Amino acid sequence: MAEKSRGNTTDFNDAARLVSLMWKNRRFLVSSGRRAMYIGCVGNKNFGDDLIRVAIHDIFRDVCTFYSQPYHSVQQSDRLFFQVFVRNVEMPMVFLGGGTLIKSHGKSIYLSRIRQAQNRNSNTRLVVFGPGVEDIELAEKKGHKINTTPWVETLNQAEYIGVRGPLSKHALESWGVTQPVHITADPGIYYAPDALTPHPLGKRIGINLAGG
Repeated sequence: MAEKSRGNTTDFNDAARLVSLMWKNRRFLVSSGRRAMYIGCVGNKNFGDDLIRVAIHDIFRDVCTFYSQPYHSVQQSDRLFFQVFVRNVEMPMVFLGGGTLIKSHGKSIYLSRIRQAQNRNSNTRLVVFGPGVEDIELAEKKGHKINTTPWVETLNQAEYIGVRGPLSKHALESWGVTQPVHITADPGIYYAPDALTPHPLGKRIGINLAGG
């Protein structure tokens, strides 16, 4: 009886999450315009990564409607939603968003998802907007095996490449990316106010700055 009860609870939770996903992605589901997939570190409880996702959605709101694939699609409801509502939808564009997503090794969930989208539709165009590029020297210190070829091959077919800073631009060019590499800065600054009004609180906060 207890096993059956737990099974019913799981089924209910999956159904509730599926309804939640449908509501969250309602613009994507009912859109009659251009649709696009957003690839990034989505739903991983990182405020910066989620802010970048929302910023890119807002920046390109008049261009397309996005579906953002979760970083972890482990729940049955996530997989079912993708299979039923996303997998066979024509999406002419895939956006690679922010965070340090371009790694110096060939094994990357982001690279895999780009290629999966392109395999589903050979006409899918890749737009790179705001990610950082992993530093090879740092990667080697971590013991990673360096293999930039898979990324270079994919990026050289991209419609547009924009990275968050000059270090990332230099890295891609040194890897052998021949497509023009632009500097877009971090998409999160889209929400930066035109002017700052100080409000002294008498408190201190720590800010971690990352280059590239």
